[in-house]
Amino acid sequence: MTLTFPILIAIALVLGACTEKIRWEHPGLPTAQWDVDKSTCKNAAVLKVNSDIAIGRGFSARDNDLQHDQYAYQMARYEGLRRQKKLTEACMVKKGYQKVKAIDKKK
Repeated sequence: MTLTFPILIAIALVLGACTEKIRWEHPGLPTAQWDVDKSTCKNAAVLKVNSDIAIGRGFSARDNDLQHDQYAYQMARYEGLRRQKKLTEACMVKKGYQKVKAIDKKK
């Protein structure tokens, strides 16, 4: 069990490095508005996830357990970040944005 957590972290880091970069575009809005809308959606998602944590909904681990169980804390944190990303994406789609593959300018 003691090796399981570090192995999971290593796998997550490797998978995270392999993900392709995306950005949001809206053909009908000026590019200056894109970051504003993304920030608005992200802030709303953070508030929703934090609210759910505060009232004890949406996560399998309770706050009391989290204080004593590092694994449960890390998993709840991961789940919260995953939910935050999904909520942000849903908000952007609702505003009419589309995901596009970002072009790497370093090459």
